Amino acid sequence: MSLRLLPEADEEAREAARWYDQQRIGLGDEFLEALARSLESIERNPRLGRVDPDAPAGREVRRIRLNRFPYIVIYEIRNGDILVVAIAHGRRRPGYWLSRNGN
Repeated sequence: MSLRLLPEADEEAREAARWYDQQRIGLGDEFLEALARSLESIERNPRLGRVDPDAPAGREVRRIRLNRFPYIVIYEIRNGDILVVAIAHGRRRPGYWLSRNGN
């Protein structure tokens, strides 16, 4: 399975890293490293994350929390590939990503 990020998810990761760097130099890099480890885990075992309860019917959407940071990787397994739909803060705007489908 190949893994790819929607442009919106990529931008969310970059924005979060910038914010963390403003809090402490280097913290943004630590965030990106935690994200990279999670993405590698997902790529090795796509069904690692739990099924997202907000996902539309008929879509296999899963989520996994980042270690140390309050972010969630929301991804969909589709046609043998992994599509990262969002890098979402775990306590803000639940479900905002639902309209994203990556087509």
